[in-house]
This record gives sequence, C-alpha cells and structure tokens, in this order.
Amino acid sequence: MAQPDSIAFSQVPNTLEVPGTFMEFNSANASNGAAAIPYVYLILGQMLPSGSAQPLVPVRITNGKAQADQLFGQGSMLSNMVAAAVRVNSYTETWAMPVADNAAGVAATGAITWAGTATAAGTVTAYLGYSGLIAPAQIAVTVGDTAAQVATATAAAINAVLDLPVTAAVDGTTPGKVDITARHKGVDAGTIDIRLVYEATDVIPAGLTATITPMAGGSGNPQPTAIVAALGDQQYQVIACPWNDPATYTAWVAEMVRRWNALLAKEGAIVTAFHGTPGTIGTQLAAMNSQFHDCYGSYNTPTPTFVESAMIGAAYAFNLAQRPNAPQKGTPLPGLMPPALADRLTFNERNTQYLEGGSSWIVEADGTVVLEKAVTTYKTNAAGVADSSYHGRWVMATLMYLRPSWNDWMAAKFPNCTFADNGTPVVSGEVTSDILARQTLAWYQAMMKLGYVQDFAGFKAGLLSLRNIQNHARNDQLLAPRLVGPLDIIAGQMAFEE
Repeated sequence: MAQPDSIAFSQVPNTLEVPGTFMEFNSANASNGAAAIPYVYLILGQMLPSGSAQPLVPVRITNGKAQADQLFGQGSMLSNMVAAAVRVNSYTETWAMPVADNAAGVAATGAITWAGTATAAGTVTAYLGYSGLIAPAQIAVTVGDTAAQVATATAAAINAVLDLPVTAAVDGTTPGKVDITARHKGVDAGTIDIRLVYEATDVIPAGLTATITPMAGGSGNPQPTAIVAALGDQQYQVIACPWNDPATYTAWVAEMVRRWNALLAKEGAIVTAFHGTPGTIGTQLAAMNSQFHDCYGSYNTPTPTFVESAMIGAAYAFNLAQRPNAPQKGTPLPGLMPPALADRLTFNERNTQYLEGGSSWIVEADGTVVLEKAVTTYKTNAAGVADSSYHGRWVMATLMYLRPSWNDWMAAKFPNCTFADNGTPVVSGEVTSDILARQTLAWYQAMMKLGYVQDFAGFKAGLLSLRNIQNHARNDQLLAPRLVGPLDIIAGQMAFEE
C-alpha cells in the first residue's frame, strides 16, 4: 500500500503559527473488530392493575422479583417471568415491558372438586403453574374433614400464595368444588397446569378423592400492534414473548423483518414456548416459518409457557453474547419443572420437532432441565422450497455479530475520507475501493481469530469492492463469509474383528 504524501490533521490546522508541540489522537487503528457486543434482553408480559408501572413503557430490571412485584403486581405474568429470567441469568441488561389485559378478553378457569370424607390426616400439595420458583399451596387435612371443608381449606391455601398465577374460590353451587381463575385474561395467560400429585411422595389422604378440571376458556390475548409500536427502534437482541396466537406471531415477524433491514440494523430474536402433544406441536410449528423466531415445544410440563419463554430467553441473552456460534446444549434452566418420564418427548419426537422448525430441551438424570438444541422456525424460502440456510439459531446469532462488527470496523477506519478511483496516488484522508477491500480483509482475519469464520483464501477470492457507478461517493462490497458452526453430532462406525 502506497504511503500518502501528507498527513490530514483534525485538530492541528495548517495555518497554525504559534510555536509549540501539539499531539492529537486518532482511534482508527485502535479497533480490532473483536469488541464484545453487549446484549439487551426484553421480556414482554401482562401486568395486574395493582402494579405501578405504566403499560407499554419498558422498564429496566435492576432488583429482580421485588422490583417486578411492585411494578407489575405480585402474581402477575410479567413478575413471574422476570423472577424466572433472573434465576437463569442475572448478568445481562434486562428490560421488561408491561402490557395490560385485553379489555375484551376472558380469563381461563379450572377447578378442583373434592369428594368423600378424610379417614386419614395428611398434607395435600396443590401445584398450579408450578415453576420451582414459587412454593406450591399446602392444604392440611385432618381425620373427619368433609369435601366442603377441604375445599374451603384449598381455596384459602391457594389465595395465601400471592405469587401464584391464579386465584381460588369455593364454588357457590357445589360445596366441595374449588373454582380456579387465571389472574389474567387471554389464552396464553391461562395455560396453567393444575395437579395435586407431582412428586413421588405426594398422596391424597384416604377417604378423599379429587377431580381436576383443566384450565380452559381463556381468550383475547393482548393485541400486538400497540406492543410492537411501543418499542420504537430501540434494539433488544433477545425478546421473550409469552403469546402464541397467530396475530402476535405475524406482527413480530414483520417487525423483525423491519429491524433486520440493512438501513435500520436493530437485529434480534423472538423466543416463545408451546405445550401440547407432538401432533399439536407439529401443527403449531407448521404455521411458523421465520429465521427470527424460535419456538420450544414440550408436553405436560407443569411450568407455564410464559415462564418457560422467559427462562430460555435469558439463557439465550447470556450464551449468544459470549459466543454466538457455540452450541447451547447443556445450558440449565433452573425452575423449569420436567414432565413425568412417560410425558417427555422421545428421541424420535425431538428429531422430528427439529426438522419441523421447533427447538427443545431435555431432562438430565438428576431432573435438571437443560437446552438441547436451538433452531429457528425457518423451513422454506419465499418460493416455498425447503431451505436449511437459517435453521440453526447460531447462524442468525453469528450474522448478528458480524454485521455490526464490520460496520463499526469500517466506520472507525474511515470516519471522514475522500474517495478516489483505484490507482490514484492517494493523499492522507483519501481512500480507494482497493484500500477499503484491504480493511475488509483485515476485519475478516480478526473474525477468524474469534472463531466465527473460516477460509480466508476463499473469502478474499470472492470479495468485491467497487465504486458505485451511479453514486461516486459510495463504495459497494460483496462479502461471502464462510461461517464456523457448532459440532452437534459425532458419528462413528466400529468395524470390529473377532
């Protein structure tokens, strides 16, 4: 590279006459392109009227659950999501945006109906949206307690646990029935598991029986338009979304398309969770197709989907900021309670789910739930043809690092330059397309040292750096990085001899 014939100073003018020694600073050579990109995590969720926060105004979380209870209402969807998120990751800058219930919505309801009279004493544990972060309700039963008495005790015990996502009341018609109502209106706010037996030690005292009516009837999730608009152009690298309705999915995918546009470049990912049988999970995934969206499917876990999405989003926000292309397999999700052994997705079911664009976690031998594989719901291109280019979450995460890294590198190296044709004898502060290309190659080498890209020779051969024929103040570059991805599978064949 030819040396310029002069040096362009920004602070020491050529007309300076006063004697002295003057030194200015230039940070152009200080950037090595390897700076960490701090992630910002956003949790969306519904708040209760008892919360002090203003709906649709994001709030930075600095004091975990205590702050969330005051802002969003104790027992609210969003407060429980924040508590779950900080349990997984208390390091990443985290914000929460409260959303009011849809006024036209309906809260889901369920029931526990007792029958008989207790012939043995005992303690009944009521698990309602059990997350391992909230103590379940405990009901004391004594010999001779009738169904009506146990129902009264059950309702009181549930209402005493203020963090639970439901309230309870004895039915006005059937004395042994406890009516359970979700604290929030909406479909996903009402997907709350009810059970009285979860641990192996859980029993119903002799003489009593209990019938569970699953939560159902919730309708009217918050409308997504105002939620999306409220965020403006503020960047959040990971967003936990508790709602699974088609309107919300469509609105957020459209917003992510806008945010990933080169002119805005406010990249991010949406994380959701869905509970159902393998068949219903497959149906849900079939309606999704976005490289910006990850959906975790599972069956019969007691933890609500909104709490699960907050945990997984928190894990993403930490892991991807450290190394975007590393596998997330084995990341623990403390507080996410595993389903019974018979209800866990099998090897084949999980493999099918990955092919359908769904992500999954697994349960380790000690009962700890850990991430297994993170994939996007993207399956086909705009022409409807099968396309695996954006399948792994790591692909989008790596691109989310490479683009701002290249932007920052070039902006730092060429903050205020003139632009000449290749072959022009350059002066200080002047560049050509070839000079810009050499800096892109230097940036690529820096990315190789981080382990994000490979094949420098191939990248160099494919790099184009051209002066735009219509706008001579613009340089156009074509970059073809070859990404480094995670090692997911090691296969071997043992050819033995006798």
